[in-house]
Amino acid sequence: MKSAPTFKNVRFAKVSGSLKMTWLNRGQSPRYIVAMKCGRIRATNLKAWVRRQDAAFWQNKVNVFCFAEWCFRLPCGNLRLCFCAINLFNELRVFDLHQVLYNVILFHSQQIKERKMFDDALMLSRIQFALNISLHILFPTINIALAWIVVFFRQCYHRSQDAAWLNAYQLWTKVFALSFAMGVVSGVTMSFQFGTNWPGFMEKAGNIAGPLLGYEVLTAFFLEAGFLGIMLFGRDKVSNRVHTLASVIVALGTTFSAFWILSLNSWMQTPTGYTVDANGVIHVASWFDVVFNPSFPYRLAHMVLASVLTASFLVVGLSAWQVLKKSANHATAKTLKTGLVLASVAIPLQMFAGDAHGLNTLQHQPAKIAAMEGVWHTEKGAPLLLFAIPNAKEQRNDFEVKIPNGASLILTHDLNGEIKGLNEFQDKPPVFAMFWSFRVMVGVGVLMLLVSWYGIYRYRKAKYQPEQLPKWVLWVFSGMTFSGWVATLAGWYVTEIGRQPFLVYGVLRTSDAVTKVTPSSHIALSLILYAVFSAVLLGAYVTVIRHMAETAHEQH
Repeated sequence: MKSAPTFKNVRFAKVSGSLKMTWLNRGQSPRYIVAMKCGRIRATNLKAWVRRQDAAFWQNKVNVFCFAEWCFRLPCGNLRLCFCAINLFNELRVFDLHQVLYNVILFHSQQIKERKMFDDALMLSRIQFALNISLHILFPTINIALAWIVVFFRQCYHRSQDAAWLNAYQLWTKVFALSFAMGVVSGVTMSFQFGTNWPGFMEKAGNIAGPLLGYEVLTAFFLEAGFLGIMLFGRDKVSNRVHTLASVIVALGTTFSAFWILSLNSWMQTPTGYTVDANGVIHVASWFDVVFNPSFPYRLAHMVLASVLTASFLVVGLSAWQVLKKSANHATAKTLKTGLVLASVAIPLQMFAGDAHGLNTLQHQPAKIAAMEGVWHTEKGAPLLLFAIPNAKEQRNDFEVKIPNGASLILTHDLNGEIKGLNEFQDKPPVFAMFWSFRVMVGVGVLMLLVSWYGIYRYRKAKYQPEQLPKWVLWVFSGMTFSGWVATLAGWYVTEIGRQPFLVYGVLRTSDAVTKVTPSSHIALSLILYAVFSAVLLGAYVTVIRHMAETAHEQH
């Protein structure tokens, strides 16, 4: 006798708007359970189907449970269909199926509740960490390069004994110290989140992340913290050589810090030199391959140059602000020139480094490139989109303004080069955020190029006298004070969002690392408090450095 089919052997498919069931052990002919169209459930079809099954079929509890599971997993209806089935089974007096279905409903309702809480915790944790890293990165982005600019000012004073260089050194040392303190404060809260919000990260990747973060503390933070006091307060208490050495060591500390942090971040983007055990824990196979992973040299160069540009425009902007507020001193002309020269040299180098970084990303993270360029389907001769509204639902771009073959030329250095589309990847990053973050970064970079080069031209024409510059030029310089922050944040959003849905690319998913213990309500409360705290802290920072610039002439 032929055994009755069970729901384990069922395949479902949507055909012409109706949900069909095919018994795999009965050939290709479909057998209808319930017709669904326009989101409406035809309970009569369900009733007729149940009536057609014999008692032996419903005595099989596997069939009952699988049927209940299927009812719940329908694209629409779910609970409504289950309750309809409960009433139907009651009416037909077939087995005690209504109780089975009721238990399944309770089970899945609890699962839905838990899943919603988990999704809320995941999203809130991501937002909180994004806010935290967005605040923190602002200050290392200034200090990596500003530390060396301060050393330059110190050496210029040592060689020329010009008091203007000493004034510049004293002002910008204070800005550096304030930025350093802000970086420490925001960095401490970020490290706590590894335990409170992302315990899975340290559990799975702690064998790599822990040592690299420890090396950063030992070789970078201790140098900065140990010699910053001498740099700030020791000029009249130690020899010039010792004071200069302390300034250089602090600058080295900021560079070492960038080295280790970017090594870890790059490894999370392009992981190499590791093994994964049966429990999913990541172990080191080669420290050299971990530290010098494929994207690390490109990311380090890109970030250091970003810091040079950020610090340069900060110097230019505050110097212009001093002129506008009639608080300029002899140091202002020198700092304005230093900032403009640095920016005008660094910006073309940054464009070259960015191009090399993009080619490396195309090789190791092609889905990220596809999202950045809005390439939905693999194509040759892909256009460069200057403007578009990515439409994820339709997998196309609306209102395109494009340069034909531009993206292929930039990314493959071939007009007809092929770029893989997002359709080829199962795991895709969010396209809209990636697409526009990348264009904000590039747009600000182009603006930096124009402002720095034109600024050098006008400043030279004014014979390096800032008071002789047109007021509108000074306002443009002042408006660009924090342009480096905008470009850096946009670039980091491209880097971090483009890695999703992974925390360690291709190895550890973000959803597998988030806390499953901390309630989402607690995360939401801490997020709100941290957002308020960050806004106050950032506002205070901007206010203080503006005040420092305006009162610099009174202090010397």
